[in-house]
Amino acid sequence: MNAALLGLTAEAGMNVRAEKTGGIPIGDAVPAGMFLDYRLVLPGYVADASRYEWTLRAYRPGETPGGIIAAGRTGGTNGPLPAPAAWRLPGYHPETTAPVIRHDAEAQTLEISGAISFFGKLDIHAFELAISYWPDKSDEAGVARVVVKEDKIGGLWEWGSA
Repeated sequence: MNAALLGLTAEAGMNVRAEKTGGIPIGDAVPAGMFLDYRLVLPGYVADASRYEWTLRAYRPGETPGGIIAAGRTGGTNGPLPAPAAWRLPGYHPETTAPVIRHDAEAQTLEISGAISFFGKLDIHAFELAISYWPDKSDEAGVARVVVKEDKIGGLWEWGSA
């Protein structure tokens, strides 16, 4: 199934913005926080007829498989995930990994979005957002898949440090 023709979209990126609590003050400015924002849009979604599963994987320097920091699927809890077991100290707030899910039954779209809050020093160098979507869950071969990858994001490694 052609994901582009279907209209399946996936977006992800690192962003810096004002943060109400915490964050790193930069000069006299409002404290800023770094976020990994993501958004998935599934067109033609019918709650009892469609199926999806998605993962957001982050990679630390020297780690090959990476770790899943956010994920969800049809019928799943879609709540916050704990940090990957291999990560002794995560560089992000695991409680911010729960997605926001909006279903517009009239327009037959499902939107999944989130903003994962990172501490002041970014400890990942890449991420991968992957979505598999079956508009008709009874047709196992009728799957659309999109993968978004960002690599070499180390330029943000020391942001906000003196």
